[in-house]
Amino acid sequence: MYVWIGIETESQLKTIKEKAQKIENEIGFLHSNFTLPLHISLKMAFKVSEENFNAVVSDLLEYFKCVKPFEIKTGGICFENVICWISMKRNDQLDNLHDYLNDFLMQKYGVPLHEYDTDYMYHTTLFSDSNEDKVLRAYKLIEQEQIPKTINAKTILIGCSESGNLGTFKIKHAIKLN
Repeated sequence: MYVWIGIETESQLKTIKEKAQKIENEIGFLHSNFTLPLHISLKMAFKVSEENFNAVVSDLLEYFKCVKPFEIKTGGICFENVICWISMKRNDQLDNLHDYLNDFLMQKYGVPLHEYDTDYMYHTTLFSDSNEDKVLRAYKLIEQEQIPKTINAKTILIGCSESGNLGTFKIKHAIKLN
């Protein structure tokens, strides 16, 4: 089973999501990026054995009970290769969550560190596709949109997928930070 963990941003980025979905439909992307709520992933999705899945989720739920809400400053709308995203500025809270998850999952469950987790870039993806021209067209249509200067991290999402493929993850838990 694959597990994914992210900070919900959809409620704060509703207007830009609506615009992005319209652009996605107009351009005709192969896969929709909006099968999950808009979010900031806290690490790359990872695979755990069926027998460890419930224990991993239980441990994550317990950990997130202790996390307090915090603010994340946004950067801007960016494009590179086959992805368009809203960049998020690093801060201690994000780095601490990311590092804890990597260390805890590796030590307790043997989840290997993904190469992207070594220098993680916090972001909210708007478009991704194997066709760079489509993503560039979408970026040009959305790059001037206003985005909030800050995102309030107040809900953590945990999702899962049997295959780990894009579009197959389902939200299992939404944890309100206190």
